[in-house]
Amino acid sequence: ILMSVAIFTLLMSVVKQYSPINSLAREMKTQIGASTDGSLIDEKSLLTDSFAVLKGDSELKQRFEAAYHEADAANKAKSAFLSNMSHDIRTPMNAIVGMTELAAKHTNDPTYVKECLQSVSVASQYLLDIINNVLDMSRIESGQFSLSEDEIDLVKLVHGMMTILNHNIEVKSQKLIVTVDDVEDEHMIGDNIRLTQVLMNILSNAVKFTPNGGTIRLQIRQKKSLEPEYGEYEFVISDTGIGMTKEFVQKVFDTFTRDENVGISRIEGTGLGMAIAKNLIDLMGGTINCESELGQGTTFTVTIRMKLTNTQAADTQKTDGKIAAELSNKEMSENIQVLILGNEAEECENQVIQFKRAGASAEYAQSVTAALTMIQKKKEMQSIYDFVIINQTEHDQSGIIAVSQMSKELPISQTTYVFAAGDTFSVENSKAFNAGISIFVQRPLFKSTVTGIINRTIQLADHLQETNIVNLEGKNILLVEDNEINRQIAAAILSETHADIYEATNGKEAVEAFKSHESGFFDMILMDVQMPKMNGYDATIAIRSIQREDALSVPIYAMTANTYDEDVRQVKAVGMDGHIGKPYSSNDLYAILKQAILPEVKP
Repeated sequence: ILMSVAIFTLLMSVVKQYSPINSLAREMKTQIGASTDGSLIDEKSLLTDSFAVLKGDSELKQRFEAAYHEADAANKAKSAFLSNMSHDIRTPMNAIVGMTELAAKHTNDPTYVKECLQSVSVASQYLLDIINNVLDMSRIESGQFSLSEDEIDLVKLVHGMMTILNHNIEVKSQKLIVTVDDVEDEHMIGDNIRLTQVLMNILSNAVKFTPNGGTIRLQIRQKKSLEPEYGEYEFVISDTGIGMTKEFVQKVFDTFTRDENVGISRIEGTGLGMAIAKNLIDLMGGTINCESELGQGTTFTVTIRMKLTNTQAADTQKTDGKIAAELSNKEMSENIQVLILGNEAEECENQVIQFKRAGASAEYAQSVTAALTMIQKKKEMQSIYDFVIINQTEHDQSGIIAVSQMSKELPISQTTYVFAAGDTFSVENSKAFNAGISIFVQRPLFKSTVTGIINRTIQLADHLQETNIVNLEGKNILLVEDNEINRQIAAAILSETHADIYEATNGKEAVEAFKSHESGFFDMILMDVQMPKMNGYDATIAIRSIQREDALSVPIYAMTANTYDEDVRQVKAVGMDGHIGKPYSSNDLYAILKQAILPEVKP
């Protein structure tokens, strides 16, 4: 109940910010568009009362008449938004409450409890998405939003999105085809989180509004730039979904809009996602366009210009020696023969182009039978394939079966077999490895991926390990968290590492706990920020001020729901080493532990 009240209060603050007559109200120096008691205003009534003031100014009256109609539409949009949000918030809340109660009644049935908890997890994530959207829109509307400048790894960004989307795509038996064209520069400077947010919003909508068995495409292109230190990137996301009316396309980026066509009302959402995406792309200096046909599908095109990292900018001014070395490597690659096996011709053709750009000779087959025929023809020409790339279908053993069949004609001692999966986590690694797979990569294939395959520098990837848990036996961690449930959750996750966990419920207790143990006792401190008696920031300052050798060196990480740029700067300013955003998963926490303690610990 408290969560619902808090969310509704937040919604009201966003709604009240969206007023088409605020600028005119300021111009008249009146209180039109504002309310002293903070209640939701009726802009139509206020405008009607204002016409008496405007009789002597026809131009201003015309402007107010236009604002009147805009306010009417805005009020209707706000009402629809609040109505939709009321439903959208209750839906996951009902699932969370209901499934929690059911799990509590069936504690003797672990399988049933697990299913309930999975439902709670899905509902919680959906509720979190709603809250994040409202928060983002509130900050954008109030002008308090700023972008960060991070180094973006385009390969990791795209592969991360594919991993997240994979489950829903598989559930709906959809196809996701991703192609990469002319991407020479894979590292650039920009806001990694917000760029991911924009693309994920469009992609997740494509999955949501595309029926079972439909197709979603993501095309990534790097366009030529007149300035060598910048790269222009184009992301084209298209689907074969339900599409939109021409009228709705015109307002798809407006706040509080959702298409009310037949068949869409059952699909939940805030109506803020595309408005946020448009605002973020505008802040980045890019463009976002939409084309759609009802019943046929939708295409979004995002174009953004980003500064390349210093390393890549320097690469554009190569010396003759570097160019000669590259040409030499390409000549060496020309003797490399590559066979690609996959169901999707479009994807296979794109991979062929990638290998050819690297100097290799490549061709593809869409069935094992066709591949075996091509292998036999190579044999007749006294040649073999150096690499066989198998586009593995998630949770499908066909790739492993294909290797076992092809390796009879093309032994693994002579050829390197490569698994290219849409989501590498889905590959059954032990079976694949035993079948003869020696290289695992994730689709789509970028230039660096292809180069890594050819040079055999990519082996069994680190992220394919079965567990992310690090062994911290003998290490001491101080956990500072005032919320009992959050403290229990964190302690349970930390206990998997076999570290010794010491708990404090506020900043004051944390400082005392640190002082009461000998120098070097604690290997890490996980510090909540908002706590009674002494907050996490003040506690960190106090610990760093202690005249002791380990006071400045002990890693202190904030555990906070505040992860905006100014919050991150505050974390650094008080002497913390980093932060983990709430809510976090066990893998998120393990990653922080590895970052802080791994140099001294073997997993």
